[in-house]
Amino acid sequence: VVNNQVKLFDYQHAAGGSEDVLEIKANGEINDIYYFNDNSSNVMRGVWFKEGNFITVSFDDQVQVAEIVELSATTLKLQYFIKESKYIKTFKRLVN
Repeated sequence: VVNNQVKLFDYQHAAGGSEDVLEIKANGEINDIYYFNDNSSNVMRGVWFKEGNFITVSFDDQVQVAEIVELSATTLKLQYFIKESKYIKTFKRLVN
């Protein structure tokens, strides 16, 4: 959100590589998987928990709290702030 205007940007993953994946598991684990154009990957492992309409995600010493704007069987939409900038991310469920 810039100057109270929502600006939409497609996520850019590495050219030629598979799409990156964010695995949010029911047991509180979260894996952020980045695929590179040589099809190698890097996995960041962390933990998450939900309290009310907020989700807290921790990777190593980085902690991010986001408000859950939408949660359905197929969509997770989060709103969070970094410094004074507001971000909204939408995730789509790939498997059941």
